[in-house]
Amino acid sequence: MDNQRRIFEEQRKKRIFNAKQRQIGLDIKTLNQQVYENHLHRTRVAEKERNLAEKAKNYNSMAILINQQREKEIREQCKDIDVFRLTVQKPEYSRDFDLFDPNQKKTEQPARVSDDAYCPISEFKERDSYALQSSISEQNDRKKASIQLGDDNRNLAWQNQENKRFQKFKDETEGRKHIEYHYYGDMLTENPDVAKHPYQSHRILPDRWKGMSKIQLEEYYRSRVNQMQENQIKRGQVRQKEEVWKEFFRNQQTVMQRLNNAEEREKREFCKQLELENQQLAKQQKEYQEYFNKIINCNIPSEKYFNQFNTSSR
Repeated sequence: MDNQRRIFEEQRKKRIFNAKQRQIGLDIKTLNQQVYENHLHRTRVAEKERNLAEKAKNYNSMAILINQQREKEIREQCKDIDVFRLTVQKPEYSRDFDLFDPNQKKTEQPARVSDDAYCPISEFKERDSYALQSSISEQNDRKKASIQLGDDNRNLAWQNQENKRFQKFKDETEGRKHIEYHYYGDMLTENPDVAKHPYQSHRILPDRWKGMSKIQLEEYYRSRVNQMQENQIKRGQVRQKEEVWKEFFRNQQTVMQRLNNAEEREKREFCKQLELENQQLAKQQKEYQEYFNKIINCNIPSEKYFNQFNTSSR
């Protein structure tokens, strides 16, 4: 990473300090080209988003139509069931309706109101046979109604089963078509040409790119190996330069150490010589001070010394 940054920095310096190629001020042509490319990119992105929105709208409309058709079929089935219940499964068709008839008390007549006042034994027999026939016919009617009700229920169950089977087949067909559309479409295809940009051959479409091909991978690995070898060579050169610099620094350090030792030795000799000179000066000063104190300061002037002054009128 540092090597790459150093290379970029060297290239930038070459561009900046090259008097023939450097650009002072604004490059209007390049700026216009960038503005045109940005406008073209935004136009293509907007067109792509518009196409995707149109597809989503079509899919949404198709889903709404399918849901409406399904709801319509369900409503028709419920309507058929209600009609069947109102026409065939009436309460008065049940076997025990006479026990739970809400209007039984309204239609029931008092005893012997409709009969004759005189009722012989034969009349009772006729009435019993008529009641027996009525009961038998009523049982037959109820049996037929029950059979008819069972047939109708079986037909309705078969119809519901067929509708469910048809709906399941329809859903499976639509799901299969949807899967085939995505399987054979551009989304899941392994064709690398799909990822190529329609206007710029050196670019790809990220949402359709399926990775590098075998040739590209081999080229990538080959370039990677070459780069590793180059980096190894560069690291070897750097280490060699570092060794040279270390040797140079060691030599310089040795020379500086020798110079420092010589300077220290000269300094010690100078200090020693200075100390000897100071001792000599101190000895001379001491001798002079002794001479001054013992001889000069102790010499008392005589009368002759004072008489030599003020001997004339001037």
